[in-house]
Amino acid sequence: MSRYIRIKKVRSEIESLLKSKGLKVIEVLCDSEGKVLVKYGPQAGYETGHHYFLAEVTDGVTRQVIKIKLDNLLVDTNDIFRSIMEKDFGTEQKFYQSTSGLFEFIPKYISHGKHGELRWLTYKYAEGSVLGASHLTEAGTVLHRLAGLTPAIRELSTHHVAKGMELRRHDAKFYHAQLHAILKVQGDPIGKYLSTEITDSIKRLNKKISHQMDAYCRYLTHGDLHPANIIIDGDDTTLIDWENVHWDNHAYDLVSIWLRLWNFPQRDLLIHESRHDLASKESRQIFHYVVLHKILDEIAFWHGVKTSNDKSSIYTNYADRALKVHVHTVEAALNNSLLDSVS
Repeated sequence: MSRYIRIKKVRSEIESLLKSKGLKVIEVLCDSEGKVLVKYGPQAGYETGHHYFLAEVTDGVTRQVIKIKLDNLLVDTNDIFRSIMEKDFGTEQKFYQSTSGLFEFIPKYISHGKHGELRWLTYKYAEGSVLGASHLTEAGTVLHRLAGLTPAIRELSTHHVAKGMELRRHDAKFYHAQLHAILKVQGDPIGKYLSTEITDSIKRLNKKISHQMDAYCRYLTHGDLHPANIIIDGDDTTLIDWENVHWDNHAYDLVSIWLRLWNFPQRDLLIHESRHDLASKESRQIFHYVVLHKILDEIAFWHGVKTSNDKSSIYTNYADRALKVHVHTVEAALNNSLLDSVS
């Protein structure tokens, strides 16, 4: 079946699902061709690679978000997004159910189910605006909001509800396997910016700190923390897209957002706010390794942007600068100097 025919079939099934649930679409946020609209102030753009139909809907009383999984219907099994970042729809649904109403920064669960081949989830619509891509947001706003979220997420890690969740664990074995996979899949583009000596050093560090990675795998982690997953409404902040929630070390979410804010010198405020989690030698060593681990994907991403034939992307003008910053960050991480200014 061609992709075009599959898309037509999916659109028909989505319309049938919405009708059966008495839901009226207010605005489509992500369409059945896998494009999601990200808003940041007066500007707007499309990001690709998403495998959901996402829309703001209403039943006449409550504004909701409906998220419909499309992976099995639209995405080929060899799709690169599937091999690199497998989303877990079922985990997100269970997470919302378990935490609904306990924490203000987590969307409130409404319902979920199946309709034909479609799996769907609805949760309360979060009022406000999405911060958007990191290079198009105001640094002060982003950093202020994220710094305030640090203690909230830490509290969630220690809550009895979180401790009872059966979630994936990103321990030393996971990091070792993922590093191998990243270098196998993205080795060529990464090799254009990092020498074999550098990648070998990252591999050695991965083995050296395996015991620490296991010991620190006790933090509930969002798993995809970036500005587009943060919604602001006055003093209220909501984190969306918890499909990658898992147990990890203290550095994962911090490093994720810190790397995305590569073009803001003020990003170190985030590290400063997390300094009590980075007080020991072991915790700092893990931070530096997670930076090295995650930055490999960032380098591969920006290389793809730089060499793409699509020059209309909102990211194109940033590629060279981003790559330069990331290469410098790798050097500092290998020298264990990224935290020198944190007191």
